Amino acid sequence: MNYSLFKKYERRSQELLNFEEKLYSSRIYKKDIKKVLELSNISENSRKSLLNKYNKLYNEYLNKKKGQYDIIKVDATYFNYGYTAYFVFGIKGKNVKVLYYLITQRDECSTDWAKVINHIKKNNNYGAMIIISDLKPLLKTQLLKLDKILLQNCIWHRIYSFIHRMKFSGKEKKQFFHEWYNYFLCCDYSRASLFFDNFKQEDFRSYWNEEKNKKDIEKMKNQYYDDNFSYLGLPLDIQEQYRVKNTMQNMDVEAYISQFKNYLKKNSFYKSIEELQGKIYIMLSNLGYLEQ
Repeated sequence: MNYSLFKKYERRSQELLNFEEKLYSSRIYKKDIKKVLELSNISENSRKSLLNKYNKLYNEYLNKKKGQYDIIKVDATYFNYGYTAYFVFGIKGKNVKVLYYLITQRDECSTDWAKVINHIKKNNNYGAMIIISDLKPLLKTQLLKLDKILLQNCIWHRIYSFIHRMKFSGKEKKQFFHEWYNYFLCCDYSRASLFFDNFKQEDFRSYWNEEKNKKDIEKMKNQYYDDNFSYLGLPLDIQEQYRVKNTMQNMDVEAYISQFKNYLKKNSFYKSIEELQGKIYIMLSNLGYLEQ
């Protein structure tokens, strides 16, 4: 009877390789994987083999024909060591999937957004009626390439960009935020619009985010102003199908992004774009966020 994991003349077994891959693609902390295996690390050859496997799956997923979605949410998220991840989420009913993601080793920029938007355009906008994002000039310029689709400011980010720059106390800011946000939730265009006028230039701090020049409140208010209310232009059947917040920001997606970041903190060292690409694919696959 053979009690060994290894076959005769072999130094590795398929059972151990399978176990090693399961650990590598799990949500276990890297230090715990080392402890379980009693190794300094997964072997370099095994790591490369696994990354090649998952990057191949990633590229296949990008080229796979996806379904049609009512709402698209796009987001750029900064990760450790100078990497930026661009995500495209598709939302249909209660179904939320990551349809595409791009990893670059630099800050968010218009060149990379162009790649993301061209991918959406190539895939016929995934059938979307509205795209939600924290609209900035470098993104808005690219989004205008998409025809017959509403562009919606993420209202959470829009309100926050005003509130966090104010001189008021934390309690007052919280009260302002909830009152203003509720006007959007109630589709009260008039009150949501007039709320911008509640604040004067002197209500804002002189400095924030290391910027030495005070931002012009009127310029802040008027930047893509109409895009704050695009969700009101959706067909009535879509408005009835979705909760209002899903058509003007989709907080669920924001929660998913936080979950991604928390997951990747457990395996936070990336040696290359391919490594982060592969680890994100593992994560999305494990969490069920990829279209089957």
